[in-house]
Amino acid sequence: MSRRIEIYFFNVFEAELWITKIKLKIIVISHLYGLVFKNTTTYFKP
Repeated sequence: MSRRIEIYFFNVFEAELWITKIKLKIIVISHLYGLVFKNTTTYFKP
């Protein structure tokens, strides 16, 4: 029983790590895209 709980918690921990990794990636990518987009929009303004 305790072994199953350990495995379950490990899986939850791993899932949380994956979710945080994906969230960080999305934040970083969106931030970079935002910077590029802002720069290009200000650059292309007439």
